[in-house]
Order: sequence, then structure tokens, then C-alpha cells
Amino acid sequence: MVKQLIVGDAMHELATTRRILERLPEEHMTWKPHVKSMTLGGLATHLINLLNWQVAIFHYPEFDLSTVPLRREALESREDVLEEFDANVVA
Repeated sequence: MVKQLIVGDAMHELATTRRILERLPEEHMTWKPHVKSMTLGGLATHLINLLNWQVAIFHYPEFDLSTVPLRREALESREDVLEEFDANVVA
């Protein structure tokens, strides 16, 4: 019962996140909400990274965040973001 609640909640959150990612304005992927902020594409890529880390946590007996590269190149298109997001949701 508890497992079903957790999975249901996670699936709801993933669906909501995907709806937001679907609405990324392609022409503004390099826009920054603040001078010190990542670009919109970088922020979307960060969401992908968070999901990548969750997948790794489920698949491996250990997960050491200190071994993960600090920066990753920002995905440049909404299609790339959605493609990787969907692949990680399946994983």
C-alpha cells in the first residue's frame, strides 16, 4: 500500500514536470532569469540530472555524488530535453 502511494506520487510529479518541460520556449533556451543563474536550457538539464541521479540510486548499491561531474553542457532544444526525460522516466 505505501509503495503504491509513493509510486503514484512520483508518477504524478513526473507527469507535471513533463508538462512544464513541454512548454519550454525553444527560442529562449539561452535566456537567464538572473545574471547569476543558469540558462533556461541549463535549468532544464539540471532537472534531467536530478532524474539521472535518482535512476542511479535505484540501480547501484552505492551512489557518491562527489564522483558525478559538477557541470554538464545544457541541452539546447526542448526535443532533446523531453527525449532524455522520457528515457529516464522509463528507466
